[in-house]
Amino acid sequence: MTFAAQVLTLPILIYNFGQFSIVSPITNILLVPLLPLVMIFGFVFVLLGIVWHPIAALLSIPCYLLLSYLIFVVDLMSSFSFSALFFEISWWWIIC
Repeated sequence: MTFAAQVLTLPILIYNFGQFSIVSPITNILLVPLLPLVMIFGFVFVLLGIVWHPIAALLSIPCYLLLSYLIFVVDLMSSFSFSALFFEISWWWIIC
């Protein structure tokens, strides 16, 4: 689904940012399946943090590990010299 969104918004992405990420499909494959877990752990962590801080601190460990993995993958993929293509496109290209 994220790849389809990138393909359909490609002209707008290129026009607004002047670049397109080549490694984004690989990055999405590595990260998107884990995002629901991050959201669930984060939600539970916040709710339990309101009620009882020690249990929230314990449950924050999986959330921390998942977020550390997410940051590592994003940093790794963005560090490649070939990770993005840069364009100089006019607004006529968007209309086409």
